[in-house]
Amino acid sequence: MQASWTPGSIAAALEGRGGGPDGLARTLLPLTIELAGRELYPWGSFYRRQPAELRNDVAQDVLLRLFANDGRVLLTWDPQLGLSLRSFVKRVIRYHVLQLFRTERGNPWRNEPTPVERLEQLDLEGPELLHQLWLWQVRDQLLERESSRSRDLYRALFVEQQSAEEVAREHDMTCDAVYQWRARFKQRAAKVLRQHESNAKEGSSS
Repeated sequence: MQASWTPGSIAAALEGRGGGPDGLARTLLPLTIELAGRELYPWGSFYRRQPAELRNDVAQDVLLRLFANDGRVLLTWDPQLGLSLRSFVKRVIRYHVLQLFRTERGNPWRNEPTPVERLEQLDLEGPELLHQLWLWQVRDQLLERESSRSRDLYRALFVEQQSAEEVAREHDMTCDAVYQWRARFKQRAAKVLRQHESNAKEGSSS
């Protein structure tokens, strides 16, 4: 059922055509519940709580977010960027869960402090969902241009947060070579971001 949905059919459903938003919601509800449970699992393990305690609440909150403002978030899904509808919904859920555990006051399992590394270095001000999705899309486009070795280095340094020494040993490099690669990657990322920001401003002004 998920594979049958396209950006066009989602837009039509949100406008009340092709089964309307109810049909789309019936497809997304079980998917959202499943993915919410999976995303909450490591948090439940850390806090020694059952993911099922929050799964349905998270799923409902995410569905509301997906359909809010005439489906504004759903309409940003672009499969040409390499994400299936399932993977896109998973990203929205991950962002929601990270935001949920981000502050002591908002943390539903606040008996333990949330470890910083679990927050994946979210901006302290909490970027808006659409901006975060855009940043992930830009990152994906950048990584598509990189070699498999570069993608491995990115994962080790920026996702797994390994030290330069650990990465150097694992990939048979010197520490200086790792530092140089990281600096060049950040320069390429900054260039791509500037290009996308420039294109977005031109699009909004036209």
